[in-house]
Amino acid sequence: MHLPRGTYRLFSKVARFCVAHQLIEPGRPVVAGVSGGVDSMMLLEFLHWYSEQIDFPLVICHINHMIRGEEADLDESFVQACCQERLIPFESVTAPIEDIARETNRGVEETGRAVRRAALIEIGRRYYEGDPLSLFNGIPNDVYQVGKISGEDVHDKDNDACSFAKTSNDDLKDSNRVGALTDEITTFDVALGHHMDDRAESILMHIGRGSGIAGLVGIRPRDGCFVRPFLDVRLEELIASAKELGVVWREDATNVSSDYLRNRIRQILVPAWRDVLGYDPVPRLASLGDLAAGDEETLSIFAKRALVEARLPDQSLSIAAICALPRGLALRVLRLFFEEKAESGESQDITCEKDRHELLMTDILMTDRVTFSAYHAVSILDLICRVDAGETTEGALDLPGGWTVHAKNGRLFLLHKKENVT
Repeated sequence: MHLPRGTYRLFSKVARFCVAHQLIEPGRPVVAGVSGGVDSMMLLEFLHWYSEQIDFPLVICHINHMIRGEEADLDESFVQACCQERLIPFESVTAPIEDIARETNRGVEETGRAVRRAALIEIGRRYYEGDPLSLFNGIPNDVYQVGKISGEDVHDKDNDACSFAKTSNDDLKDSNRVGALTDEITTFDVALGHHMDDRAESILMHIGRGSGIAGLVGIRPRDGCFVRPFLDVRLEELIASAKELGVVWREDATNVSSDYLRNRIRQILVPAWRDVLGYDPVPRLASLGDLAAGDEETLSIFAKRALVEARLPDQSLSIAAICALPRGLALRVLRLFFEEKAESGESQDITCEKDRHELLMTDILMTDRVTFSAYHAVSILDLICRVDAGETTEGALDLPGGWTVHAKNGRLFLLHKKENVT
């Protein structure tokens, strides 16, 4: 595959980024999400070229959100045609995002992101792990529909309406399970087309929500099996290279709609920052993200060590040990303790692998998750510090997901509503 000089330089830069962050490796399969926009079409071109350099299996997936009617269908057909031309396997997934968001009381952006991530993982499972329990295999449902590969139905002809998940609307609304796809070990990676401008916008969104250090990291090069080769590339670089390479792409009208927060940040906030302060904030925000990532990693290591040191033989925590820690570190330890306990408790609720698969979509989509916020950590720390100081002998606080934290007899422990206090 011959590349123009500018595109070759860009792709070589991206390849070095992939090597530095171990994003795409020889022989390790990749599922790529391609919407038809310029960034995702350039991702397709890069992966097509890069697969010739280091040899890895590749499949392209397009998710039709059913938001823009005929335009969305044209996006799907466009990406499929590009894949057929390059002899790359293609899958499409159709999901009524607005309906799902309304039924589950979620934002459209949040719901779309959740569906995309779940779809890409499930396609990877079916293609590269030969998973007989994949959600794509014959569970009848009229919400999610799998598409086609290279224009031909990949499923049995008697099963054309093969579903994406077995989940009723009530299941989606009532779910409060953790479900973190990014924690799962896969034999493949999922490539997304996020670039530096996307990362800067995410950091600004997190700052606006009062995020801590983790939020300042923004989008990461790798998040579990999700990888982002373009994270060190500006959008303008991708556009220039696409024009040089003769790549055609489709513009999504929702990308300029002021209904979405990210669009308002891109169209109003970033230009205002540039005008008022006299410099482009995107590279500096990306640098902030890199610095925050280093601090976050370091603090996480210290928090994990402190959690081990504070743990008592019965797996509760020593109140005295937690209160002796610096406040910031103590808050991190409490978060780790809760997440560890909640995940362990949920794993016991799933009795077999089939159950896990059938509940996967509910887990990922419905972010009535067991969300442990900074408020919860601060409340627990304040409680145990009062106990440690002798201001009170014991106490308890209710937490998300039916959990209650108890401070008693020098111990901090968590019980679920199904359990009895001992």
